[in-house]
Amino acid sequence: MISCNITCLHHERDALLSFMNKLDPAFLLHSWQGFNCCEWRGVECSSHTSNVVKLHHSRHRWSDERNSTLLTDLFQLKRLQHLDLSSNSLSGVLPKGLFALKELRHLDLSRNYFEGEIPKQFASLHNLAYLNLSRARFNGTIPYQLGNLSQLEFLDLSVAEESNWKHPFLISTISNNSTF
Repeated sequence: MISCNITCLHHERDALLSFMNKLDPAFLLHSWQGFNCCEWRGVECSSHTSNVVKLHHSRHRWSDERNSTLLTDLFQLKRLQHLDLSSNSLSGVLPKGLFALKELRHLDLSRNYFEGEIPKQFASLHNLAYLNLSRARFNGTIPYQLGNLSQLEFLDLSVAEESNWKHPFLISTISNNSTF
């Protein structure tokens, strides 16, 4: 997945620009220059299809929270395999469209300010090998459906305050090689 000499797809470039304009306009002005999004910091494209397969934009805490609805632009990145939006002050309920990104293998949404329980729809992301939702402010019951993620090797649901969980449990169906 080397990005050199690969030109990104126009509609994916537009989706990334729209997303970043909502999330972090200052970063957009300083770091994402030029037409080819495959050369932008934190973005990688497939050498075979030119699709964006990785977006890494973490550790950009702001004094105010960013509503998670801004993630909708990313749903156009159908071949996305790696998404790291940790520590971005994202808030609100996760949009359902996130679960349409069926090729995701790595998802890190840790250290954000989401509301409600962990959506059971995470279990529909069958290719997930890495899922980090630590300190993302979810509460309630951990969905048993996460146990159906047969490719999962790393899962972090840790929280700063254990009292956020009503019924914590160990997902026993994940292989012994998994890291918790």
